[in-house]
Amino acid sequence: MSHVQKKRRFFMTVFCIKVDLSADNGATRRLRLFGSITSGNVGEVLLQLTREFDETENILIDFSGITEIDLAGLKLFCSCHRNLLFSGKELRITGHDHAVMRDAIPAEGRQAGWGCGIDWHHSCIWLSGG
Repeated sequence: MSHVQKKRRFFMTVFCIKVDLSADNGATRRLRLFGSITSGNVGEVLLQLTREFDETENILIDFSGITEIDLAGLKLFCSCHRNLLFSGKELRITGHDHAVMRDAIPAEGRQAGWGCGIDWHHSCIWLSGG
C-alpha cells in the first residue's frame, strides 16, 4: 500500500490529505482528510482534491480526521460530489458520522436526509446526516 502526504498551512489552519492506494491495483483512492476546511482554505483544498480525483475512477473520502468544517467546506464537497457523479466516477464516504461532521450540517441550517436527485448511490453527506 502506497502512502502520499500533502500538507499546507493557511492562516493558522492546517489541512492534510493522506492518500492510500487500495489493494485492488490502486483502482480506489482513499483520501483521508485531516484538519480544517473552512471559507479560508476551500480554494486550496479544492485544488488538492481535484488533483486526486483526476487520478482514479473510484474515490473513498474519509472525513474522520476533520477538526472543523463550515458551510463553505460542506458546499465544496457537495459540488465535488455532483461533478464526480456527472463524470461517471464513483464516490464513497466514510467517517462522516463523527461529531464535527454530524454537528456541522444542522449548525449550517441544512436538514439532514435531503440530498440531490442525481445521487443514485446515496453517497451524499447530506443524506447521511453529516
